Amino acid sequence: MTAFALYRYAHPDGSAKEWAWGEAGETITVRWGRAGHLVRQAVYPRTRRQTVIQRASAKAAKGYR
Repeated sequence: MTAFALYRYAHPDGSAKEWAWGEAGETITVRWGRAGHLVRQAVYPRTRRQTVIQRASAKAAKGYR
């Protein structure tokens, strides 16, 4: 089981979208979608960890919490 760091962006109209990432073994999984429906995903090798962390920082800068 993978623990994910979850980032959520709440729109003024009440809707929200989410972005999450987690590590398991030699891979990093990134998921995104509407709140509660993280249906899209990408899997990266662990060597791309710094890229994923930078993307998480960019999400936080855009207002994801």
